[in-house]
Amino acid sequence: MKVFFLDLASHEKLFALATENQTVRSVKIDDHTDESGLLPKIEALLKEAGWTFGDLTHIAAVTGPGGFMSLRVGISLANALSWSLKIPLAGIHLSDVWFSRAQSSKLIAHSFIWLHSTKKNLLFIRGFGELSKEWPDPILISIDELAAKSHKLIANCYLGELIEEHKKTLPGLKPATKLRPVADVLPELLKKCEFKKNRTLVPWYGRSG
Repeated sequence: MKVFFLDLASHEKLFALATENQTVRSVKIDDHTDESGLLPKIEALLKEAGWTFGDLTHIAAVTGPGGFMSLRVGISLANALSWSLKIPLAGIHLSDVWFSRAQSSKLIAHSFIWLHSTKKNLLFIRGFGELSKEWPDPILISIDELAAKSHKLIANCYLGELIEEHKKTLPGLKPATKLRPVADVLPELLKKCEFKKNRTLVPWYGRSG
């Protein structure tokens, strides 16, 4: 398995090449990189690894949540590469990326939540451990709703990305520490993906309207 992985949803955007055993090469993508600059980044990454497009066997992309244009560009790129190379494609939710980064830490033995700010009054949430009973899947809620429940939460830390305003509203929740880098967990994460040919991914915006 030789996989091209792309994440244009996260604050720290990433392209990576991985096998089932290791992440061979990775590069961070600057927020200001325009669409025309993405293909040269992939070509340079392949060259560093000693790979070609023809060596790739799978494509994996983070489907969301994230910025509207970033997700649209990233998913379109993943779909185009899968179609043109005729290789299987898989989508990965951003909360699963964060969960994989926490799996080897003591955090995994406890209940915690994944949070992702999307607007000043809205954020996405997903629960793990005991909290998976309340938020088993990623959903959109208001910051006021979460703040009202925060004193009842059995979690004292969170995974994900929050804007400063949300951090101040939720002072009892601290960002989880000692998480593994994405490049370190990527091979195991990819093994859990369901790759399919002739698949078209769609961005996960998590809300309508």
